[in-house]
Order: sequence, then C-alpha cells, then structure tokens
Amino acid sequence: MTNRLRQGLMGIGSFLYQQLGHPTGLFGRTLLRFLNWANAPMNRLALSCLQPTEQDHLLEIGFGGGNLIKQLAPNGLPNQFTGLELSTEATRLCEKQYHPLITQGRVNLHTTNTSTLPFEPGQFNKVCSINALYFWPNPIDVLAECRRVLSPNGTFYLCYNTKDLLDLYGLRHIGLRGYSVPQIATLF
Repeated sequence: MTNRLRQGLMGIGSFLYQQLGHPTGLFGRTLLRFLNWANAPMNRLALSCLQPTEQDHLLEIGFGGGNLIKQLAPNGLPNQFTGLELSTEATRLCEKQYHPLITQGRVNLHTTNTSTLPFEPGQFNKVCSINALYFWPNPIDVLAECRRVLSPNGTFYLCYNTKDLLDLYGLRHIGLRGYSVPQIATLF
C-alpha cells in the first residue's frame, strides 16, 4: 500500500470517526438516520431494561437521531425525558421531529458536552447512554457526572458494543475507543 493511499484511508477513518461522534452537515444528517436504523435493536434492549413509567425522569446521554425517543413515544413517555447531545445537527433534527412533545414539556433536548452536566444533583431516577461511550474523552468524569445527577435509588444503563465487536467491524481502527466488560466494571 502506498503512503498516499494509507494517508487517504486514514483521512476517511478520521472523518468517519468525527462524524460518528459529532454529526454535521448533509453527511451527518444522513448518518443520523442510518444510525437510528443500526442502533434500533440496542435501543429496544435499553427500553426493555429501562421499563419507563410515567413517574420517571429519564436522561439519555448521546441521543443521536432520537431513536430511543421514537421507541418511547408510542408506549407513553416518562414524565420527563431529557436528552444530551454534542451535535447541534442531531439536536436540530430531533427538535423538528419531536416538536409536539417538546411543546408539551415532555421532551427536553440540550446540546452540550458531557464533562459537566447542566442539571441539579439527583434530578433523574434513570440515566442511560447507548453507543456513546466510545466518544467520551474521559469516561470516569462522565460517569461521575451521571452519578451526581442520578437520584440515590436511581439506575444507570450503559449500552455499548464491546471492544471485540468493534474490532470485528474494524471500528477501532477509525478511532472508536473499545472497552471490554471487565474494563467497564473497573470504570464503574
């Protein structure tokens, strides 16, 4: 493989990594729709674990294209659904798609990073993150913030693909950070 080809492939990988973690532009909007489809099974799994009730105050970190919101809506949203996302493109897409729910005050969406969550301590009784862990610059800080905003008897749900699966699909080669189950247990 020539150096020029290698550099080109590295550039594509870098672009894809950047778009996966922070979708922008037309490519980002298209990618968000694809990710909604690709992540739908994991979102269904998360939903079955969350078992949301009307009394819940649920925070999702990294809502992406809003697939979890879409799956929650027909079954009745929790009392309050709050989503955090780094990408303004993702936030705009979901604000447009879920405008009626936002107007009703049932859905609140924020564009911000995860290093300092803009919420009061104990504000949520359930916090989840689905396929966003790979992009957290410092997972221990994010988990500490999740713990801070989680109520004392609250539950945190982390859904992710393991390092082995990311390796199988070549996603760690583009920059995604992979974690084994024991590594996640250590982070917790």
